[in-house]
Amino acid sequence: MAIYKTDPDRPGTQRDSRKPFLVASVNSQQPILSRVANAIKVDGRLENYTTSIRLELFKQEDCRAEFTCQLVAVDAQGRELVRTSHLLQQPSSSASHSAGGQGWTPAVVMHLVDLAQDLNTNMQLMRSAMDDFRNRLSGVEDKVAALRKA
Repeated sequence: MAIYKTDPDRPGTQRDSRKPFLVASVNSQQPILSRVANAIKVDGRLENYTTSIRLELFKQEDCRAEFTCQLVAVDAQGRELVRTSHLLQQPSSSASHSAGGQGWTPAVVMHLVDLAQDLNTNMQLMRSAMDDFRNRLSGVEDKVAALRKA
């Protein structure tokens, strides 16, 4: 899973000319990530078929950036599944703050909940595909053992 950040629109720049850059990534080669860079604190973990990346933003302009979460999985047949979700926070016309003091609009909170549910669904699909793969591999191992005995 990887998180990309695209800086907010600036006067005189075209939306298509902005380039996303990698903020954080966890995978089987790097299952744990904890660092602070570019005023963004990152904590990420991949374990037991569950992936999470948490970002803590310290600069106000980062709160207006667009973030993209990309999940890449490979099923038992070797097919690659790519799921991409975007979060673009819109400035609020009033400086209302939620009870937690985060200042997130209900739409942003609901979008985050949707993203979390999508991610959970995709992780369940990955878990199921891996279980299928293990079962097939076990069957192959049994056949190889039987052939060796013969």
